[in-house]
Amino acid sequence: MISIAQKIISYIFPLNIEKRRGDLTNQLEITIENGRHVLNTKHVNYSFGGLHKVFEKIFEKEKIETLEIKNVLILGFGAGDVVEMLLEKYKFNCSITGIEKDHVVIELAMKYFNIKRFQNLKLLNEDAFTYVQSSQESFDMIIIDLFVDDKVPKKFDQDDFLNNINKLKASKGIVFFNRPFYDEATQKQSLEVAKKMNQIIGNTSLNKIKSYGIENCVLVHRH
Repeated sequence: MISIAQKIISYIFPLNIEKRRGDLTNQLEITIENGRHVLNTKHVNYSFGGLHKVFEKIFEKEKIETLEIKNVLILGFGAGDVVEMLLEKYKFNCSITGIEKDHVVIELAMKYFNIKRFQNLKLLNEDAFTYVQSSQESFDMIIIDLFVDDKVPKKFDQDDFLNNINKLKASKGIVFFNRPFYDEATQKQSLEVAKKMNQIIGNTSLNKIKSYGIENCVLVHRH
């Protein structure tokens, strides 16, 4: 629980609550910012800060409330901010499969973000690359948010991964791939991945989104 005093102070400056070493990152940190818990790494926000704004903006741009969504796959679950948006803001009546490789992230999500309230959520402590190779399910929405600190591992840029995403996507499904876009190298790589998605999955747009002073891009495939 966040006390009234903590909530007030957090609008002035962030309050550090807990630091942990993750499986994939040296530093995971829970802070209270603007009245709520936030999960950060040393360099970037993982959940409920700038990342939350990125998905708010892209969901609004794509008007996802007009879509018929029965099942969702989230690769890179974090602390569950996307689930909160889909189920509580947009009121989708859907099942959600979340994949999160870092068990410490899952522990923090359980402790601070009350993800147990999501009855239609199946959360798996697995590697996303391995999961998409073996899964036989089909998803109306696939959200890819596979940052390790401020980078996306290169294996998620490869044809094999994108082919598996295409295999798991329902015929009229939508795919969101959140990526860094803050310097020449990340811009070049994201443009290359967008080109591959167009070739493998089809009809992909690149959307630049600035949040908390950091520029990301979200690659969006729509049927």
